[in-house]
Amino acid sequence: MMGFRPGNYWKFCWSCAAPLILLSMITSNFVNYKALTYQDYVYPTSANVLGIIFALSGASFIPFVGIYKFMNARGNTISE
Repeated sequence: MMGFRPGNYWKFCWSCAAPLILLSMITSNFVNYKALTYQDYVYPTSANVLGIIFALSGASFIPFVGIYKFMNARGNTISE
């Protein structure tokens, strides 16, 4: 695709380092999650859930489209 093969550094970054860093960031967000508050007012759970849905809605289409394209591709895509 790029006209040359990426070196070992880039293979390591894209196959190991980046996924592990992203996984640790997502895990940290879940572990340290606190309900949304403003001064003394605590927002209801439905507001927190709605906010999470809005936050995930934009990026959620990326894996869905990838899975859709993978499932509907012609030929044996795993061996290619």
